Parts: sequence; C-alpha cells; structure tokens
Amino acid sequence: MTDISNRMFSLAPLCAPPPAPPLAFCLRLDGDKLAASQVAKLLEVWRSTQADDAFVRNLLSDAVVAFDRGVRIAGWKDVLAWQKKDRGVSFLIEPDRIEGRRDSVVVYGRMVTMDSGRFRSAASTQTWRREADGHYRLQSWTVEDFVATDIPL
Repeated sequence: MTDISNRMFSLAPLCAPPPAPPLAFCLRLDGDKLAASQVAKLLEVWRSTQADDAFVRNLLSDAVVAFDRGVRIAGWKDVLAWQKKDRGVSFLIEPDRIEGRRDSVVVYGRMVTMDSGRFRSAASTQTWRREADGHYRLQSWTVEDFVATDIPL
C-alpha cells in the first residue's frame, strides 16, 4: 500500500492497514464512514466466536425491536434469546452496505442459511443509534422472508 492509501484507511478503524479486511469490505461503507466503520467492527466481533452473551447484550438498546418475517420481538431480553435461537443457522447479517448517518448507522444486507442442501437468503436491515454514552447500539432489526438462491450472496 502507498502512504496515501495507508493514511486513508487509517481514518476508518475497521479499514486500518494490515491486518485489515479486504478493500471490497471497506468499499461497503457509505455516508459517515467513521460511524459506519465503528458499527462494522461491532458486527465483525459479534459474528466471531468471541461474542458472548454479555458482549451481545451490550450491543442491544434496552428498547430494541426485531421484526422476523412480520413477527415483532421487543426488548433486549427477547431479542437476545431470538438471535441466539437462530444463531446456529447463520442468523447474523451479511452486510452489503453500511451507511453512516448523523448519530445512526443503517446496515443493509442479507441473512444466509442452508436448508436441505440449498442456500436460502433473506433481506435484512439493522438500525444502530449512538446513545448518550457515545456507544452505538442496535435499535431495530428487520428480517424479510427467506428465498432459495443458487449461491450464497
């Protein structure tokens, strides 16, 4: 990498020079890239095996609401139980675009799972808000219907 690209990527915590994720991931960041990268980093840790219940609980707003294929799930306790129940089937978002806004970040992506040897995916959107303590927490999470697909998206 050149000095200019090292400097550019160092401005976004997730996209800092080695060991950094692929450039393609950094290009998914939109709008306020610093805010987007902060949430992207939280998502990466959540997706890892390092994310225990205490870590995930700290990511959830007290008033978090999830909509799973039209079914409303409200409150951090119920959302934590819901995401744990389905976690074994890759029930975490695969981000396509992470858009930083003033005091919020919206993650647009897909949930991907495998069912009877076929990949299935569902459009998913998460809205994260910066709370009074300065930390981003998940405010809402929507998962649409799963549909069959030939390859993982």
